[in-house]
Amino acid sequence: MINGGRVPCRVRELGSRQYMAIFTPTQSMTHTIEMRFNGEHVSGSPWKLPVEDRGERRQEMERTMSYYSELSGPGLVRAPVNRTAQFDITGEGLELSDIQAKISGPDNREYP
Repeated sequence: MINGGRVPCRVRELGSRQYMAIFTPTQSMTHTIEMRFNGEHVSGSPWKLPVEDRGERRQEMERTMSYYSELSGPGLVRAPVNRTAQFDITGEGLELSDIQAKISGPDNREYP
């Protein structure tokens, strides 16, 4: 559910108990994305996704910027203590310098 159901969203089953939610933001704002299974939030839900108006940013950019990115991998679902967890970030036109990641625990404390 996006912004309490005010933004249309499609959910597609990928298999192996994995699902993909797809929506098209229509406003420049931070969207709240909630995903539930059997009435309970799935791990990590709700997520906050800041969205900017393409026109505003495009004037500032000299190169093509991707407005679609996808995160996938087991490290987003479950991570063992004191072991490296991996996930992939993909998106058309992404460069390493475009990506900033912050990892935080359930207490919202950031980790290196």
